[in-house]
Amino acid sequence: MAGRPHKKITKNDLYNYLYIYKEVLWCEHRYKCEDQLFEVLINSDIKNMNSSKFEKFINIHLDLIKKFEYKLNERRKNNEIIEYLKNIEQQKLSTTEKQILNLEENWFALTRDEYFELQKLLNNYRSKNMSQIKNRVSQNIKSSEDKAIEQEKFNARKNLNHQKFFLGGAFLSVYKELFNNENIHPTNALIDMIKVYAIYQFNAQHNSALSNLFEQYRHLQAFADLENKLTEISLDPRNPANKKINS
Repeated sequence: MAGRPHKKITKNDLYNYLYIYKEVLWCEHRYKCEDQLFEVLINSDIKNMNSSKFEKFINIHLDLIKKFEYKLNERRKNNEIIEYLKNIEQQKLSTTEKQILNLEENWFALTRDEYFELQKLLNNYRSKNMSQIKNRVSQNIKSSEDKAIEQEKFNARKNLNHQKFFLGGAFLSVYKELFNNENIHPTNALIDMIKVYAIYQFNAQHNSALSNLFEQYRHLQAFADLENKLTEISLDPRNPANKKINS
C-alpha cells in the first residue's frame, strides 16, 4: 500500500489524548470527532484491557482516532502559522493575513462559527504559502526570551479562561439546582444576585450587624442547601482559587 503506514496506537497515546482534551481543548471550540473520541475514551476501561481486547478496541475506533490526530496536528500547524504572521511587519501584511490576525487577537470572544472560519483561513493560507513559510520560519528562530514571554502570555490567558469557565459553570450549577424552579432566566438571576450583593455591601458599611445576616436564615432548609452548595464550589479542586498559577 502506498503512503506511510499509520503508527501503532498505545494506551499511553490514548491517555495523552484524554489529557489534551481536558487540559488543552477545554477552552477551544472543538470538532465533533474530538468530542466523540473523548466520550469513547472516558467510558472505556482502557487500563484493564488485555492486549487482544485493546487491539480490537483500536480497530473499532481507528478511524475516529485518526480524525482526532489529524485535527490535533492541524491545530498545531495553524498555531505555527499565527506565530509566523506575528513576525511580519504590519505594513507588509496582506488583507488575508490581517484578517487572520484580527480574528486571533479576539480569540476568546470568537463564536463557534468565527473560530472555525479562522481555522479554514489558516488551512487555506498554509496550503498556498508552504514553501514561503518554511523559509521564513528557518530564518526567524525565536530567542529563549521571546519564547518565555509568549509562554507567560499563554499561561495568563489559560488561567483567565479557566476562571471564566469555572465561575460560569459554578453559577449555572447553583442556578439549576436551587433557582431554576422560579422560571428566571439565568442572566436575569445573575443580575439580581449582583444587585443584592451591591446593596448588602453598601449597607454593611453602616451596619455591622449585617455581616451576620446569613446566620438568621441558616436553620432554613433552602439556605442550608445554598450554603452546602457554595461550600462544595469553594472546595472544588478545579476551582482556580485552589490552584497555583502556572509558571
